[in-house]
Order: sequence, then C-alpha cells, then structure tokens
Amino acid sequence: MALSRDAYRALEAIVGPENISEDPAITLGYSYMNFVPLLYESPRLAPFLPEAVVLPGSTKEVSDIMKVCGRHKVRFKAFSLGWNVAATVGGEGVILLDLRRMDRIIDIDEKNMYAVVEPWVRMAELEVEAEKLGLAVQVIGAGAGCSVLASSTSGWGYGTKGTSIGHNCRNLLGVEWVLPTGEIVRTGSVGTGAGWFTGDGPGPSLRGVIRGWSGALSGHGVFTKCATKLGHWPGPAYPERTHELPSIGMSLPQNFKLYIANWPDWDTLADAFYKLNECEIGMSVWATPPATIALFASGTNNEALQLMTSLPPEITNPFQLQIFLAGSSMGQFKYEERVVRDVVAETGGQLVPLDEEPLKSLVPIYLMYFVLTPTMTRAFRIGGEFSTTFGAAESWDISIKSAKLGTELISKWPLGQVAFWGGGYQRNQFAHFEGAFMYDHTDPEQRKATRGFSDEVLNAVIDNKLGFPIISAGAVSEEVNKTLSSTYSNYALWLKKIKKTIDPENLADGTFYVEPE
Repeated sequence: MALSRDAYRALEAIVGPENISEDPAITLGYSYMNFVPLLYESPRLAPFLPEAVVLPGSTKEVSDIMKVCGRHKVRFKAFSLGWNVAATVGGEGVILLDLRRMDRIIDIDEKNMYAVVEPWVRMAELEVEAEKLGLAVQVIGAGAGCSVLASSTSGWGYGTKGTSIGHNCRNLLGVEWVLPTGEIVRTGSVGTGAGWFTGDGPGPSLRGVIRGWSGALSGHGVFTKCATKLGHWPGPAYPERTHELPSIGMSLPQNFKLYIANWPDWDTLADAFYKLNECEIGMSVWATPPATIALFASGTNNEALQLMTSLPPEITNPFQLQIFLAGSSMGQFKYEERVVRDVVAETGGQLVPLDEEPLKSLVPIYLMYFVLTPTMTRAFRIGGEFSTTFGAAESWDISIKSAKLGTELISKWPLGQVAFWGGGYQRNQFAHFEGAFMYDHTDPEQRKATRGFSDEVLNAVIDNKLGFPIISAGAVSEEVNKTLSSTYSNYALWLKKIKKTIDPENLADGTFYVEPE
C-alpha cells in the first residue's frame, strides 16, 4: 500500500527531502534482521518493507510526524539501532522512523549517577564517557553497539554487569515520550521540571506501562529521551587496552581480578551462586559458555574452532561461573577474594588456574567482555542463525531448572546443543538463564525444527511454571500472546486496553507488542 502523495509531502515538509525516502534500495535494508525464521518462512529478510523511511531530528519533528500520521491514517514504527525482527515493521502501510539523527548524550549526572540520552546513543559511547567520571553502564548481551534508550524503554536489558548495576527495565528513570496522538509526555521528576532523577510520581508510576518486562517496541509511541541509572566504576578513567583487533582485551588494574570456578553439577553451582550474591561481592557473577569466549579471542571461525578444541577441560565444563571482582578499595578487594575462595571450597567447587597459557592470555579478553561487551559482535559473526529460549526473570533455582529441561528437550530436535548464558540482577533479586542454540537458516527443515523446539519450550515453560520466557520478547506475536496470556494474569487483555487508551486510532505498529481486537 503506497504512501499517498499528500502524506509524503507533509512528512517531507517536516524533515526535509534529504531525510525521507521510499526508494526500495533504502527500505529493503530495514528487512534484514535476526530471528526472521521464527515468525516467517523467509530465511533472513522480513516480508514487509516500510512504505517510507523518515529521519526526524528532534522531539518536535517526531510529534509533528505523529500528527501527520493521524491526519492521513498512516501507521508508524520507531527504529533506533535495530537488532532483530521486532525492530522493523510488521505489516503493510507502515512508515519507519529511523531515529539516527537523535544521537546526543544530553547529560551525565555524576553526583546522582544517571545519564540522559537520545535514541541513537550506543552503549559503548556512553560507557566511554561514564568511565571518565567513575560510572558504569549496564551493557546488554546483544553488544555495546545497541541503543541505551531502546534497552531502557522498549525491550531487553540483560547483561554481565547486572549483578551490580541491575536490569535495564529497572534502571529506567525519567522519560520523554511522544504519544501516537502527537502529545509529548514527560514522566516522573522531569515532568515537573525537577530533573531526570526519578521515573515515578507524582501519582501512579507509568514505568510498568512504558517498559514492563519485555517492552512495547514502539507499539504505543516513540521515546525521544530517557534517563538511565548508572553504576559505580572503580577502574581507570581510560582503561588500558591489550592485544590487537580482533582479540582486543583490557589490562587488569590492581583492584580487578577474574576467577573462573567449576562445580560437579547444576545444584552445587546454584548453591555457590546464592552464597556469592548473598555476600554482595563482584561486579559480575556470570555463566558464559566457553564457545563464546573462543569467538571473542579469534579473528576467524577456523581460529575459533582451533581454540575451542585446544582449551583444557576445566574451561569447557558446563557447570561454571566467571566471577569478576572490581574493588572500590584494596581492603574491599581482598575481602571479596577471600569470599570467593571460601564459597567455592564450601560448595564443592574448584578454581581454575589462570596464570598459565592458553588461559593467561584470555584473561584480558574475558575482562573486556565483562566490562564493555563490545566483543559480542564477534560472537554473532559466524554465519547461520541463532535463537534463544527460557530466560525468565525468576529465581536462580528456576533458572537452573530451565537449563536442565532445555538440555533434555533440544536432544529431540536436529539442532545441536543448547548453551546457557546468564546470571543474577541486583545481587540476585532475580536471575535469568537463557538457552541459545544455532541452526542453518537456509535449510527449511532446520527452520521448521527451530520453530518446533521454540513451541515446545513455550508449552514446557507453562507446564513447569518457569516464568515468562525471553523467546516471547525476542519474537512476540499474537500467537505467542495467546499461548502465554492465560497463564500470566491475562496480560494480553490488559495490554490491549492500555494500547487502545494511548493509541485510540491504532497508528503505532503493534505487531511485536499487541494489536487491539
């Protein structure tokens, strides 16, 4: 359904001719996404293209675009840096707002430990500036090239520093939000002119409506600014780099240390995980599959395979935690070292020696991964496709139960192994443990098996009461909502009511959120 000439000219008048296009050579680029085979028959390209791509440069321009959409009954979808199929349009007749011109770090409040950003600020950019002030960013597992605002307001938030900094759904503070009507709403303290320090009050909090657990993915408007909570950074303002690309690493300051520990089974690992978090130690207490680190430390797939096959068995043990200490003082650092050694010994674990090759040279790369996560781009370089399952925000016991079940379920499908990745948030107030696996997206049988396994996981999650899974956030659809909603307080019915109230004309593309009846 082509955009009418009147609507196109009205949009062009707002952003200028250089910032709008309906050229298929441009619009097709927004259909190349991860996770496409979970929803569509296509191996990589989403089947729908934007009717036009519009690049607003300010909140006012976004508001004016919303008003044009209302007058001409045009649907819209907001896009920041884009990472999977849920970032693009979900049907015909939708324009896409690419927010790349809105790329400013507006403020970093050193005293109150938060930053105010626009949609196109990458996590790596904010982390570099924050570290200069002794602050740290919760960088998500998708990598440091992702949008700070998108993770905080609209979807996901898992990452290795969640142990100490928390999940980004809880790090969200004040928000500037353009509703589908064009109205500009500022929530929390910023709405009263008192700054960005809180996302709540006066009156009921809107953060559950804005963000919740999975986010609306532009299903109820466009977020143009947000404040996000930052953590403490006890490292140098300018971390010293080691190695050369692609195996870039970070040298160890005196108050930093990495421990890797193994346990004989999931249950003893779980005991250790609880105790480490009860003692409130570590910037990160995490479980990362060894194959991931092999990818980080290599430049090609062949090098990764060679490294993986040469690693000693104590590194490839599945019942493993990586514990990254970053002490604010040497006294704190030495205390945390004692806690790690004591807990590992008490729970039947064993520390892996890291002072000899090949492990010694991997330590700086591990540290770079835990601090910035820029290396995640190398984990996604290997071709093919991947998906992920389980990963609910639940107790660590539920997380371990998911890992046991996932390993059992995937053995029925021709998909290889499932590798679990995750940890706790805010000293294990809750945890997540997601099971990722790879498949050949060009093989119709592999795509079919992936959807079959994903459906089986959804049903297993319900039957075993394992919490709301990450797969539903990675590729939300009406079918997924129908499967899960009745188990989880009929959430889809409430979301439909919220969307109808905020978006009475149904202008925001809700394919990956919820669509009204």
